[in-house]
Amino acid sequence: MSKYNLEDYNALAYEFAIRNPRVLELIKKPLTDEIVKELSTFGLKATTVEVDPEDGSMTQVNSLKDLYLEYRHINKESIPCNSGDFSADGVEIFIPHDKSHRKLYYPKKSFSNFKRTSIIDEFERIDGLIESRGGRLRRLMNGKYFEHYDAVVIFGESVYSQDPSTNDKPTINTDIDFIKEWIEPSKYLQLLPHNHRYTSKSF
Repeated sequence: MSKYNLEDYNALAYEFAIRNPRVLELIKKPLTDEIVKELSTFGLKATTVEVDPEDGSMTQVNSLKDLYLEYRHINKESIPCNSGDFSADGVEIFIPHDKSHRKLYYPKKSFSNFKRTSIIDEFERIDGLIESRGGRLRRLMNGKYFEHYDAVVIFGESVYSQDPSTNDKPTINTDIDFIKEWIEPSKYLQLLPHNHRYTSKSF
């Protein structure tokens, strides 16, 4: 039995999505309705509900603040990485993000093509998508693959800088190739179950 659960796989899918070149391009643009709609095709819900401190009314608005975007490869100066809330007296208070915000949803259009299955069946399907016996799944879950990808592909560092001994050079290159393949929605969205918990009415 795998030690990972469906939420772990969802968070892993998020790690792939947030490195997709088009996603990185979109989140740095003004958050228009068109941008929000396109982000939803990657499984990202770029909206939030704002509560009026005066009357308690709620309004859904386009926003990135409910996404976990505190990554080194994202320009935090131009992106709101932290959410805010209001105290009872209307004073805005700072709430740091935690990684529970790393959540993807099936785009509604894609989900409509799937037949719903039981959670057990879905877990068995998802658990078999990525090889685990050689340590690949574990290294993905603990972030080693992404460390190598970010350093070499995003920040332009050399493979040698990641492993001066060169013993792990083939492994690092394999890690990078795997990430390049799995940052596409057609791959990482497979890590989400075909279940209503992972769909969004706003999509």
